[in-house]
Amino acid sequence: MGQVTFWSNNIGQAGTTSNTAAVASIIGLEYEIRSLITQTHFNGSYLESSFLRSKEKKLGTMYDYSDTGIDALERLIRSQRLTPESVRNNTISLERNRLDLLLGTMKQNEELYDGLSKVIQDIFHTAGQYYHSVLVDLHHGNKNMITNALLESSDLVVVNLSQNMNQLEQFFEKEDWPAALDNKKMIIVLGHYDPKSKYTITNIKRHFKVQVPMFAVPYCSSFKDACNDKDILGWFIKNQNINKKHPNYYFMSEVRKIAKAVLDEVGVNTQLKNIERGA
Repeated sequence: MGQVTFWSNNIGQAGTTSNTAAVASIIGLEYEIRSLITQTHFNGSYLESSFLRSKEKKLGTMYDYSDTGIDALERLIRSQRLTPESVRNNTISLERNRLDLLLGTMKQNEELYDGLSKVIQDIFHTAGQYYHSVLVDLHHGNKNMITNALLESSDLVVVNLSQNMNQLEQFFEKEDWPAALDNKKMIIVLGHYDPKSKYTITNIKRHFKVQVPMFAVPYCSSFKDACNDKDILGWFIKNQNINKKHPNYYFMSEVRKIAKAVLDEVGVNTQLKNIERGA
């Protein structure tokens, strides 16, 4: 199993949640492995809603979200009844046998939410006994107890940054750097990327002497619309087989690079597990 956490030092600028959803969608559609996607934000995240249309198609609009997801797994682990199968049974299938969605916590009380930090590593360790990859959209920064716990246990951290020099300087100068990132395997993703900016990947890597792999998720109006339409997975299905002349091809090709890099870093044989497109 590979636990992959998507994290940013600042909120909003890098598109961490949409980057997580995009990479997970490609993995779910194009690799013959079992993958799980989830989030650990307090007071919600739009990760679940971005897959809303796919969820409704699978389960209908009457699905009871209060008795599933991370909160259900917390109850199971505290009663010593959590198993890899029970993790799977508390998810929503987005792509059969390939991509499942685990709902984040519904806790509104901050003290109860922080209490999850005591069991969250065990929950994902158990999930990893069933899933080949577990992708988690984390709360930003280093003040969140659950974020720090999962950064510590991650096999790979995907650091989400932007072309904003203030954010880049804060990260590379290790301002408020989470201790869990020390000696941690990571890749960097620049979200909402503008290839016409002078702050290109090449120039950023040169300026900050970046040694880890760096990728980009280009800004794509069509993908942004899909996020607002709550149909990210449907959008990727429609764009899977577009040619190089299509305006969305650049976005698709860059997200594919990130998905492959993520799986390579956690030990998945991407050449063996890749599904022929259109199959």
